[in-house]
Amino acid sequence: MQANYGIVQGSGVGPTPYIIMESDLRTLSYRNLLCKYADDTNLIVPGNSDIKLHDEFSHICNWAKANKMIINLG
Repeated sequence: MQANYGIVQGSGVGPTPYIIMESDLRTLSYRNLLCKYADDTNLIVPGNSDIKLHDEFSHICNWAKANKMIINLG
């Protein structure tokens, strides 16, 4: 048996639970930036960052796994 969890895309209440669930997601470096809007999150890692993109993305993937979330790369 497989159970799927999620927030209905396009629903009026969908962004609120996502924002609450994602409130503890942070970057490893203060130089890097997470832009969160509704159900989208973008990671910005400038060239002069002390933490590389791969390490930041791995951190986000680990956070998502711990919170039973799936990252949609599409």
